[in-house]
Amino acid sequence: MFRDTDDERLSMAPAATDTLTAREIEVLRLVADGFGNRAIGERLGITASTVKHHLATIFTKLDVRRRAEAVREGVKRGLIPL
Repeated sequence: MFRDTDDERLSMAPAATDTLTAREIEVLRLVADGFGNRAIGERLGITASTVKHHLATIFTKLDVRRRAEAVREGVKRGLIPL
């Protein structure tokens, strides 16, 4: 009988670069740099509302609920350089 272990599930999880779009990675990196939604929008030429949408998508894809958790997960997955 096949037994699903944590290691097997992790190995089947998609790589972070496969899950987040280039724009989502940009937004996540700016969050890591401490920018708020309005400042991120100004830097990327998008509205704060669009930034919020990107963040909601990022949170879902990374399975987190807060900005700090997203940054921590981004660092862990190699999306945010140290």
